[in-house]
Amino acid sequence: MDIRSVGGWDFWINLAALAVALLATGFAIWTYFKSKQRKLITYEFEDENTNVVSVDRDRGENIKIYLDGQQVEEVRYQLIKIRNEGNMDVDEADYYNNRQLQIVFTPQTASNPNQSSQIILRAGIPEAAPQLRISKHNAKDHIFLDAQNHYVALNGVPLRPGEWIKVKVLTLGKVDIDVTGRIKNGDIRPFVPTQILLTRRKIGYALVGALLVFLLYNSIGLITAFVQGSCVSGSIKVGGSSAFFDTTNGYANKYRVACPIGLVDVERSTSTTGLSDLASGTIQIASSEVPSNTVNSRSADLEDHQVAVIPFTIVVNNDVTGITSLTPDQLLKIYNGSYRNWNEVDSRAPNIPIQVFGRPTTSGTYYTFTHYVLGGIEAHSAPSSSYQERDTTDQVAQAVAQTPGAIGYVDEATAGKMTSVISPVEINGQAPTYASIEHNVYPFWAIEHMYTRKNPDSLAASFIAYVKDHIQTGDTFIRIQDMHGNTLQAHM
Repeated sequence: MDIRSVGGWDFWINLAALAVALLATGFAIWTYFKSKQRKLITYEFEDENTNVVSVDRDRGENIKIYLDGQQVEEVRYQLIKIRNEGNMDVDEADYYNNRQLQIVFTPQTASNPNQSSQIILRAGIPEAAPQLRISKHNAKDHIFLDAQNHYVALNGVPLRPGEWIKVKVLTLGKVDIDVTGRIKNGDIRPFVPTQILLTRRKIGYALVGALLVFLLYNSIGLITAFVQGSCVSGSIKVGGSSAFFDTTNGYANKYRVACPIGLVDVERSTSTTGLSDLASGTIQIASSEVPSNTVNSRSADLEDHQVAVIPFTIVVNNDVTGITSLTPDQLLKIYNGSYRNWNEVDSRAPNIPIQVFGRPTTSGTYYTFTHYVLGGIEAHSAPSSSYQERDTTDQVAQAVAQTPGAIGYVDEATAGKMTSVISPVEINGQAPTYASIEHNVYPFWAIEHMYTRKNPDSLAASFIAYVKDHIQTGDTFIRIQDMHGNTLQAHM
């Protein structure tokens, strides 16, 4: 038995994590509320009312100063830094009325009657966080100046946590600056430097709290599994169908998370090999698309557990154009070598030799293809056939993708992952959908069986129930519970 089963380290680590997490629940909750997500924008006046040019300093010299063609007597420089000090993104939709914050300027003294009532002369963005990608070439697109209402606003600048932007403004004379705006579920306020000691404490609290939450989270699966009675200790091996390998392996990992004291090790082989290994006691579960009546004829000591319906599809290399659907008769002639070139199959197809790929006779996918699509004819054994075997479903898909003129068959999940390099082909104008399978008009599908010996041990039974309960009806599988009995009977 694997050290990770009963009495193994993982079990005690999980129990220790649970104990620590329970003892510190109150502290974790307190830390959570202290560090929960928030939206916070701060502003800081890095330069305020800095004198750029003033006629007052040169009285008697009869100096006139112009900016953008306008005579000015006193120009002041303002630099405001806007920061996202929270831990959530803030964009235009987070502001009330979809208006970002505004920087409003009010003159401190009455304006010279000889001068325009304009307060803001120019506004720009001299600097921003690098990730915002604002430069001199596009800065004008991100700032809005309303000279009439005396304010400057950012335009379409979402700020992620830690990002900042500086706004430069030239004003006529001294001004008072006010930053206005409201954030939904957030705040806009002046920037206040955080004391280093306080920052260290908050970081410490957050790290300790995060650790405790992590420990509690990793214990939830153990708690739930024991409460529901679905966690069983021990160690088993699963083998069989390569088309079902990725799915079985994925659920084995998930089962281990939910039940740390149950180890399920999944091996890749073929349906027939898996059944042989099950009969010899090498493995405890054999996944297979071979129907139970055929399996029982080989060994009466096996028990059938139907977990799902798995659809298969014909696929061709992307250079095989003009072929979108094939009949069973056309497929038979392709696989027995009667058709050697694609333009023999359909005049619209290219003049390319046909390269035929498939699985070995020990494969459940091969069994499904020959029995339910080709009518039980062992096409690969025909004298004129150029049938090329590949050990696994993935290898068939790769061979079809890499070989001009190639055809093969794989499960829908594998085909879905490789749509850029292989093309699915319908059978009699039918695609492998839930409706076409349910109404028995699409033939290329199988019941996915998980065979065990009679009276399987509790861990094997628990894992099979876990797989059956978690598989959902979609493009790659159909829950066995969602199929009519009469339809299933045709493939048993």
